[in-house]
Amino acid sequence: MKKNLLFLLLVLGVTFSSCKKDTPVVTDNRDKFVGTWNGTININIPDLLINSSENISEDYTKSSSNSNQIVIDASQTANVNGNSYTYNQFTETTNDPTYGTIVFIFNGTGTINGSNIIESGTVSTVIQGQTYNGTWSSNLVKQ
Repeated sequence: MKKNLLFLLLVLGVTFSSCKKDTPVVTDNRDKFVGTWNGTININIPDLLINSSENISEDYTKSSSNSNQIVIDASQTANVNGNSYTYNQFTETTNDPTYGTIVFIFNGTGTINGSNIIESGTVSTVIQGQTYNGTWSSNLVKQ
């Protein structure tokens, strides 16, 4: 009887301890993007004979107003989904002494793999009411 009682207590102890539910670990997908990233950006706009490459440095932070967004260089936002993100369309404007106001409209995506981000997208350039389409890409390394 004593052996049966010990066996029953042992079985009950194992049963209740094995039914313990694990608390899921909540992670923020944006954390892996946060930091300073350096690399190169390439822009190709064939109709304007632009094929340029320049060094860049970008700071990525988490948006305080949207739990799915990152903020790039304090002005551009992107929606994060796992290891990738999609830029919200953004524009950059410059004034040229010859052509006047030039507007660049960017769209694109980025994917992280370890300490590298590969980005690519489209750029439309508007000069004196005429639109010229092109592409851009960048390769960034976390600092």
